[in-house]
Parts: sequence; structure tokens; C-alpha cells
Amino acid sequence: KVDLGPLPKGWEMKQSSNGQIVFIDHTTKSTQWEDPRLQASNKPTFQMKYSRDYKQKYANFCLKLKPSHPVPTNLDIPVRRAGVLEDSYNAIMNISDTERLKSRLWVHFEGEHGYDYGGLAR
Repeated sequence: KVDLGPLPKGWEMKQSSNGQIVFIDHTTKSTQWEDPRLQASNKPTFQMKYSRDYKQKYANFCLKLKPSHPVPTNLDIPVRRAGVLEDSYNAIMNISDTERLKSRLWVHFEGEHGYDYGGLAR
């Protein structure tokens, strides 16, 4: 069970004869089945300060997207045909700079030269 803290001032919790829990508000002299600590009116609300400065927000957002250092456009991964899975996995896992993983992956088979543009062209 989650501890919701004490009931609001003027409230009491009782169990009815059939075992159901009833919440009694002595201030308004009313009863209800729902726990008053769970009602939305009792929850603190957070309101963000409104600002119309969209251009500044957009410029700040774009600055945070740009990497702090240039990222190479291609990430070369040399693999053997007999060990494609192991070689490519090891090559990717050994990369310490995660920004490099955002660049284009280029897989090179050892001993084979060619370009793969949807099919190997020699």
C-alpha cells in the first residue's frame, strides 16, 4: 500500500458494517467512497511561466541539438564474411564516442572491394 499521508483537516475514515471504507467530511457533513487525498483539487499543481519568445526558444533548442565537435559522416566497420555478426557487434561495441553511431554505417568486407548501393557493384 502507498502511504498517502494524513487525511485533510475535518475528515475521518471509517469502515462500514459490510467492510467498505467510508470517508466522512465533518466540515460539510457529507460522506463519500473516494479517498479525499486522491482528488485532483488536493494535488499541488505546477504552472509553467508563459513566454512568447518563440525565436529564442527555437534558437536554444537548435544549439542543444548540434554536437559540440564535428561528427564524421561515415562510420567504417571492417568485417569478415565468416564472422559478420561477431565482427560488426564488436566494432560497434568498441566505439566509445556515441555521437559517431549517429553517422552513416559503412560495412567493408575484408579482401573485397566494391560499393554497396542496394547491391554490390564491382
